[in-house]
Amino acid sequence: MFGYIKPFRPELKVVEDELYRSIYCGLCRNMGKSISQTYRFTLNYDAVFLALVRIAASGETVITKRGRCVVHPIKKRNYIIAPLSLTYCSRAFAILAKCKSDDDISDSKGVTKLCAVTKSIPIRRYGKKSDFASLSAEIDVHLANLRNLENTHSNMLSALADEFGYALGLVFSHETEGSINRILYDIGYHTGKWIYITDAVDDYFDDKKAGRFNPFLSVDGIPVEDIEQSLNLELLALSHSIDLLPECQKGIRNIIDNIVYLGMPQTAKTVLNKAKERNK
Repeated sequence: MFGYIKPFRPELKVVEDELYRSIYCGLCRNMGKSISQTYRFTLNYDAVFLALVRIAASGETVITKRGRCVVHPIKKRNYIIAPLSLTYCSRAFAILAKCKSDDDISDSKGVTKLCAVTKSIPIRRYGKKSDFASLSAEIDVHLANLRNLENTHSNMLSALADEFGYALGLVFSHETEGSINRILYDIGYHTGKWIYITDAVDDYFDDKKAGRFNPFLSVDGIPVEDIEQSLNLELLALSHSIDLLPECQKGIRNIIDNIVYLGMPQTAKTVLNKAKERNK
């Protein structure tokens, strides 16, 4: 995952901002404990969104503690404990980190490829002993489909984004049942499509320069207005699914709403404005 799913922090209340930081720190600690210390360096905002949604869906009680860590040894910081949700998110995100590492290696050449392989060694180790084998296998199917489409230089943006959406749908909904499984799958699916399109826009000029695949290369430019409409439609569908989540701790829900209604639109605006400027 890519770190695009983050809150618009100026609109968070102080207590909500502190809760968001606490979830980030709690997830970081859990990754070190349940996976390995190496994986703590792969953590990004997308993983925190996954944790927020899983906590909201499960209704798990969030306990806040305070302590120091290796990254911040001087001043104590708040961190949450939600064993079921955070452990799941740590392990699921570890699989995604391995997939991202594999993709980086596939897209690289020469010295850059060597660096990507070296960087991936501690990450790939976990993939071999993951206790989420079924989830990993299902994700691999959709990411393989995505790679096949990219290798044929497909410009079918919807089909490309769909495959990444299917993969994230599985990540968000794994180990759940009934209506909540459908809700979580839809949240992951629309989040995944939004991420894929946003990342394609964000990487367009670098991909063009490096000779890497990008769905917009075939049209020789980014149709900003069309892409903005597509992203807005994904956010609208995502918001409908978010509204179906069960009642949960107010702070958790407020942060999720902030991310979906403010943070993601702000990220899209920033990425699209940058593309618009470079298109000139």
